[in-house]
Amino acid sequence: MLAERHRSIRRLVRTLSLGALSLIVLLAGCRSRPASEPEAPPADGPAVRAPAPEEKGGDAAVGKPYVSPLTGLPTDAAPGRRAIVAIIENSPEARPQSGLDRADVVYELLAEGGIPRFAAVYQTADAGTIGPIRSIRPYFIRLADGFDAVMVHAGGSPEALKTIADRGLPSLNGLLGEADPYFWRASFRKAPHNLYTSLENVRAMMDKKHYRDTGTVPGFRFLVDPWTGPGRPVGSPADELLVRYNPSYRVTYTYDAESRTYRRAINGQPHSDLETGKPLTATNILVLFARHRILDSAGRLAIDLDGGGRGVFVSLGRAVPVTWENVRGVLRAYTEDRAEIAFAPGQTWVEVVPDVGATVQYRGAGEAPDGGAPADGGGAASRP
Repeated sequence: MLAERHRSIRRLVRTLSLGALSLIVLLAGCRSRPASEPEAPPADGPAVRAPAPEEKGGDAAVGKPYVSPLTGLPTDAAPGRRAIVAIIENSPEARPQSGLDRADVVYELLAEGGIPRFAAVYQTADAGTIGPIRSIRPYFIRLADGFDAVMVHAGGSPEALKTIADRGLPSLNGLLGEADPYFWRASFRKAPHNLYTSLENVRAMMDKKHYRDTGTVPGFRFLVDPWTGPGRPVGSPADELLVRYNPSYRVTYTYDAESRTYRRAINGQPHSDLETGKPLTATNILVLFARHRILDSAGRLAIDLDGGGRGVFVSLGRAVPVTWENVRGVLRAYTEDRAEIAFAPGQTWVEVVPDVGATVQYRGAGEAPDGGAPADGGGAASRP
């Protein structure tokens, strides 16, 4: 009932004129925000340009009134619609996951045990199951801050839960009693790898908790003509990208020239979506080296998302060395001439890897793989 009510409200809002919508968004945000929830931060980041007609996705894009600030694609979601950041598990028992294909941006960062988790950012998708949902860490909160997002998680580390409580951050915790019936345990997997929710339920629970449904969503830069126009990545050929977090976990991206996307694999096994059975793909991949430090005997980590560093940007079959910075909570990458990178319209995956011990290698079609990972070697990147 709540989810259906929420969908009905969204359909009504879409019929209003842009001027009326802006006024309603402002009033709704002021009325619904609880006293403890922080104000939306000021807008930051480049303006999103309208895509050229040839990149609008054919019939599927007809009638879509907006362009996503996170994907550069046509969408029904207004740019001011509040984002959601869901913490999704990535242990072998949790694969394949549900709903990563619907995210606008996916961040992959290590947790305990040398296995990453995902922070999936949803701003444009309306529906669909997401999960398994797992616990949150302080560095995931840091990412969510940059998107003015509501966090979806299942408990968290003591430090993370204290931060949420002390700052009054918007949090949907699937382990609390208030999560019923918005979260559920699936019978085909064992706990703790079986907690799920849906985007409809998340929006409905936000409504119940009187969280703002509008927010400040940062904008990324996108190529005006990604296929033949200026601004395409030059760099080196990158038909295959290998990201090795540690000896036991590696991610491979393989370029498909026809779809202009990269197919993901984990430890050599194709990575797919549970709901659709289709392979997970990325249009853009950003690999960022960051300082990692073990905090305690449980193996919890501190990951420095503020210090900046080196990285690699991969898109459209090419790889470009970059540097990255945290700009008002958003990780942004720049070319050697200090121009912010421009993404091809589509989904972006961001791999945050340790600055010590991780390796990143890429090669063109038909090239032999690079056997090492020297700091400045051809087709390889690492941070000493």
